[in-house]
Amino acid sequence: MKSLLITIALLLLTSFTHISAQNNIKNNENQKIVTHVIGSHYDVVMYTTTGEIVQEGHYFKEGDRFLENGIWKLYDHNTHELVTKARYDKGEQIWVETWIDGELIRVNKKEKEVIRLNTTVAQLEKNLAEIDYIDINKLNGGSK
Repeated sequence: MKSLLITIALLLLTSFTHISAQNNIKNNENQKIVTHVIGSHYDVVMYTTTGEIVQEGHYFKEGDRFLENGIWKLYDHNTHELVTKARYDKGEQIWVETWIDGELIRVNKKEKEVIRLNTTVAQLEKNLAEIDYIDINKLNGGSK
């Protein structure tokens, strides 16, 4: 059960990362406001059309790229309660914590990598299981 919750957290983490990383895509549901703080540091807040905050965080500008930095928060669209929080260091996710079925799940960078590798292995195993039986004789040039 815990591995299922961690897998769900990873999926949320992936979608959370993609949502915050898409700087050049216009989102008609949310308004994104980026404010220069000082030097290479920027604050970002995303609002719904009704003015509710759905996401907030910080960017670090490196060249032309804005990298997630510091704490990012994602709020539920309906209840406006905090549902996911993640820590970034110049674009690299350090940890993420999210509420799933009333349980707080926290995944750090190492755990995230283990989950990613387990998911990859599971997909490879599934692909192997789907491969039709290969006659060993065909692989050996037809000789017995």
